[in-house]
Amino acid sequence: MTTLAPNQKVEIEKVVSERRQLYPSYIVDVGEETVTLAAPLTHGRFVFFAPGETLRLYAGTTVFGCAVVGREFVPHPLLIVTRPEVLGKMQRRSFIRLEVSLPVTVRVLDVKEGVPPQVREEVKAVTVDLSAGGVLLAFPHELARDTWVELDLFLAAEKLTLRGRVRRVAPAAGRGEPARLGVEFVEPHPRQQDKIVKFIFERQRELRQKGLL
Repeated sequence: MTTLAPNQKVEIEKVVSERRQLYPSYIVDVGEETVTLAAPLTHGRFVFFAPGETLRLYAGTTVFGCAVVGREFVPHPLLIVTRPEVLGKMQRRSFIRLEVSLPVTVRVLDVKEGVPPQVREEVKAVTVDLSAGGVLLAFPHELARDTWVELDLFLAAEKLTLRGRVRRVAPAAGRGEPARLGVEFVEPHPRQQDKIVKFIFERQRELRQKGLL
């Protein structure tokens, strides 16, 4: 995703800041030299940035850079920025991560060179947190690092099937407790990542409206 269009959801980040904070917004208008954004709303208040401040915009897995050139307040609070330039793809560490419990079907795979992957076992699990780059699972037992898995991830009414590898393993905290598996998605389709990011944005908005974020 390297273009921006009206009504497209984005997240805004102030480049020079003591702590990293992302603000959900959307594009109102795209001009030849500027882009107009809806002023982000957090904890019931609009957030504005001063002219000249440098911002990053996150749209799907693409990162854009821009600078604030103006603000408008009528009929709605708006933020006007220079036409954003593509900075690159979002690095894995930059993926927005959401604590959320979602059902997941996990197929543990035996992968050998020259042989189609074989399903060793199929397990029901739940997510602990989720990003477009991977997922932390509460899993009935431990798996070895680098184990291949195939996941059926259920986002609301939609199912996404992704492949990944176990990168982190945390043993169960006690008897009857699940292990924690950190799974990194391997070559996810950009549309799948966009759907995950959209789900996270929408869930964050719901939490903010309830005063929980």
